Order: sequence, then structure tokens, then C-alpha cells
Amino acid sequence: MNFKHQYFYLDTKLRKVFDENNKELHLTGNAFRVLVFLCDNKSATVTEIGDFLDREKDYDENHIRQYRYKINTIIGKDAVQYKNNVYSIVDDVKKVENLETSDRNTDLLHPYDIKLTHMNKSSKVIIISFLVIAIIIAGSLFLLIKKNNSSRNNATLVENNSFSQKEKCNIYYEKELKNLKEEALIEEKGFGSISIIPQESFYSPRYNSCLFAYIQFNVREGTSGQLINYYIKDTITGKEILWEMGAPDVKNSYTNNEFELEIERLKN
Repeated sequence: MNFKHQYFYLDTKLRKVFDENNKELHLTGNAFRVLVFLCDNKSATVTEIGDFLDREKDYDENHIRQYRYKINTIIGKDAVQYKNNVYSIVDDVKKVENLETSDRNTDLLHPYDIKLTHMNKSSKVIIISFLVIAIIIAGSLFLLIKKNNSSRNNATLVENNSFSQKEKCNIYYEKELKNLKEEALIEEKGFGSISIIPQESFYSPRYNSCLFAYIQFNVREGTSGQLINYYIKDTITGKEILWEMGAPDVKNSYTNNEFELEIERLKN
């Protein structure tokens, strides 16, 4: 069964989520399962969602809040709301069989027959002369532009050699790390203990940008439980490339090995 919402389309068979423009979103794991459960049941309590995920595990309010935050962040809209101790889908969600694609308008190019009439020999000669002159001018301009571009490319090559992608990524790395530490100090006051462990900053050909990988440990006040958040961010745009949540006491939770494999995949 598939679900259609004004902000997203959920395909349970493919286990994929698409936005309103049919672009695939990177929503996986328990966050995806929570979205499926809420679409199917319209609303649910923390206990009901926890039992659906795994009744043998103790999923508390903090776990479900993290899943809600992840769903809304990746979709880019407040699709899941929390009110009166109940989580629910904002507005109506429908069960559908197939994805409804928007009609696409394609501009058609119509060939036109252009006939030149009343053209005598003299006018043909004049036109040919203009064409020859235009070709000569165009050739000269092409050679001049090619020469200028070659000079600029040589200058750019020298600049890139003296300032590598790695050095650029290191600058973004230091800046992003400073911002994260400042955010952690603010959130610590109301949440508990927050620790940020930077992994590395690297250039990704896939995104043509510098990416920053780090791990965030959260320990809520008054509890012994610990949440581990794995992040990979685009340091230039600020967009989250990956966010997975793990917990040592939760079965099939995201692991450090999976995180390291994802980093290596993005480097190629």
C-alpha cells in the first residue's frame, strides 16, 4: 500500500519516500518505519509507536522525538506533529495504488519552410560575400577567445596546485567544528550532556563539495541511556547528506562500521 500526502509520497513496497516533485528523499531505518505507521494509523502514542518498532526495547519520548525531527527535517516540512502526548500526520494522508505524475508540457518545434523569391544573380552574390566575411570574422574571434581562455586556464591551474581541495576542506572543517561546539553548549543547558566527536573533512566528487563527518553523543539528564547521532554535512551549503541515529542498547541500530563505509563511499 502506498500513501499520498501534500508534502510527500510513500512507497511501502520500494521502501522509499518522495517529495511533492517526485524527488527521492533519504529517509531510512526507524524514522521511515515511524512514518509508515503514522500514515497507516493517522496518530499514535509513544507507547504504541515503541511497540510497533520493537516491544522488547524501551523506546522513550526522546527516541520518538528524534525520529519526528528527522522525518520533518528530511521532508523539509512539518509533516509530523506532537500534541497532547500524541504523534500524528499533519493534514490528510490518502492510501493510493499508483503514483500520480504531473502532466508535462513539452514545447514542440515546428519546421518552417522559408522560400526566397524574386532573387536574382546579383543578390545571391552579395549574400555569399557577406557569408564569407562573416566566417572570416568568426574564425578570428574564435582563435582570440581560445588564446585568452588558455591563459586563464593556466593561471587557474597554478592557483589550484598551490591551494588544494584538501586545504579548502580543512578550512571549512575548522569553521564547522567551531559552530557545532557553540550549538552544543546551548543545547546542553536543557538536554543533558552533549559531546561532539569530529571524524574528518573530505572532498566528495559526487557532491562536488567539502563534506564534514562527525558523531554526536547525547545523554539525557536523569537517565543512563545514551543516543548516538551520525552526521555527514555539506560544509558549503549546510545541507545534511546523512543523519542516522544509533543506540548501543537497541537491536539493529546504526553502527560505527556502517558510518565509516558511508564516508568511504562518498569519497569516490
